[in-house]
Amino acid sequence: MRIHSSKTLLSYLRNLLYRGNREDLAGIVDDLVSRYRRELELLEESYIEGRYGEFEYLEKQGRACIDTAKKMLKALRDIEGRLAWIRH
Repeated sequence: MRIHSSKTLLSYLRNLLYRGNREDLAGIVDDLVSRYRRELELLEESYIEGRYGEFEYLEKQGRACIDTAKKMLKALRDIEGRLAWIRH
């Protein structure tokens, strides 16, 4: 699966969690996508433009993207930890 869209990948994760009867964790993913929709779109746009062209944005937007990426990684690591804990 070659997808650059973080929202698509997060939706895929959410669906897997629902199928695995982990509605609690799927809800976390839903909340993340809803809360950071604009920032995720900006991250995707900057990734594509940076890779295939030029992309400029304000410092404020850059900081928002970095903060969002950190929050997303923290939440996803938390989900990973909860899933790993169940296996033990």
